Amino acid sequence: MLESDLMPRKHVLLVEDDLNFGSVLCRVLQREGYNVDVAANMTEAKEFLTSTRYAVVVADWRLSDGYGSVILGWAAELGAKTALMSAYLFTDARWSIVRP
Repeated sequence: MLESDLMPRKHVLLVEDDLNFGSVLCRVLQREGYNVDVAANMTEAKEFLTSTRYAVVVADWRLSDGYGSVILGWAAELGAKTALMSAYLFTDARWSIVRP
């Protein structure tokens, strides 16, 4: 039996409204040994948070029905570690580098 078999797997909630990007992130986290639930919006995220305890919640900054920061506030109140992500910041940074 491997040591990884003895250690409990972390449960992650990923909140991402871009289905393709969410799918990629989900696979990466699963390969790293995490159990992952994926919510596509704030409504789904709240349903997951009320029924499941998560070690970590990762949310996109801008969602179709609100902001990831609100979800992370709910998650933090429940004791989960949180991370906010945004492709918008990277796009803005890249654009400022490319512009003269």
